[in-house]
Amino acid sequence: MLGRRLVLGGRGYAHVDRARRSTWSATRAPRAPTSRGEHSLTGIASWSAGAGGEPDKYTVPAAGETVQEIRDRTGVTAITDSTGTAFADPAHRFTGGAVVNVVGVRWHTAIAEDTRGQVANQHGIGQPALERANRLPAAAPTTPITAGTVLLIPAA
Repeated sequence: MLGRRLVLGGRGYAHVDRARRSTWSATRAPRAPTSRGEHSLTGIASWSAGAGGEPDKYTVPAAGETVQEIRDRTGVTAITDSTGTAFADPAHRFTGGAVVNVVGVRWHTAIAEDTRGQVANQHGIGQPALERANRLPAAAPTTPITAGTVLLIPAA
């Protein structure tokens, strides 16, 4: 093959012919998604990062929590601080505001019409795990979540 095709921002492409040292480009319609995990939202919706926490980071609530309490909420057994020090003692208590590394946790900022069941399914976890992580009482899967609510998504 003499050349290479370069996609330019999904709207056009350029062809570089190394043998002739020439280039040409053309504009074309955006390509259709090519895989199950790739979906175009053009003209349908927009996305922006939520106000939730940083993945793999957990901020201890103001009242403080023990290692075991964090494990119960997040479903993760390995908890480390910013220096990489691991905490194995389940009774070790972190002060409120401490930020610890809990690999596998994520955050979800609810949008209008989110329900507990939808959020749990979207993240591949059970609704009881979502409720336990966020200290919510058990409720029906159709229970709405107020838009803007930041939910802790435990490790699957």
